[in-house]
Amino acid sequence: MSRDLVDLSPGQLYKLADLIHRQEVEKLKELNFQSFVEQQKYLNDAKDARDKVYRILESTKNMMAQTKDEKDTTKQDIAKDVYEYCTKGIGLSLQLFRSYNTRLTYLDKLKSHSDDLIKQLKWLNPATQQKEAQRLALEAGMYKKATLEYAKKFQHFFPNQFSKWLKENKVKFEDLVQRNVAKLGFKGPFRNLNDVQKLQVRCLT
Repeated sequence: MSRDLVDLSPGQLYKLADLIHRQEVEKLKELNFQSFVEQQKYLNDAKDARDKVYRILESTKNMMAQTKDEKDTTKQDIAKDVYEYCTKGIGLSLQLFRSYNTRLTYLDKLKSHSDDLIKQLKWLNPATQQKEAQRLALEAGMYKKATLEYAKKFQHFFPNQFSKWLKENKVKFEDLVQRNVAKLGFKGPFRNLNDVQKLQVRCLT
């Protein structure tokens, strides 16, 4: 099974965020907490990580609709870069960050930054603010590019680390995948699963 990132639509990102949250709630049974407060923090943080995805997707959806209505090509181009920056960033966090704490920290920063970009874009008038429009376009494009490069970097890092772990523990990757297929109650080999089922297995593997 490939460890490469899957390019997901907003609808699929919603589903994957919800799936990961449900798995983290289920994982509660396997974890030992020092106190009830610690347990509640785990649940709240896991839910917050999911909700951050929902909010970012909703705000970018509204941004795209607004710029479409305004019919300003400069703002529409900036909006597309902000949209890709956010959706690619969400996809990266959901598929590469196994720790909910790391995912939550990343999503928190992504939401804060995307909110700022969207706010700037909302009040931008390219006709009278040409330099500001150029600056914002450059910034949005730069962050989109950086996110894509970041994803490529981690796609190489994680498989290498994962392969090392498998070798040290004398575990066959195919056996691990099939074990997770069975754990989720699916029948047959991984290659025969549908896209959503494959994503579920990827989250465990």
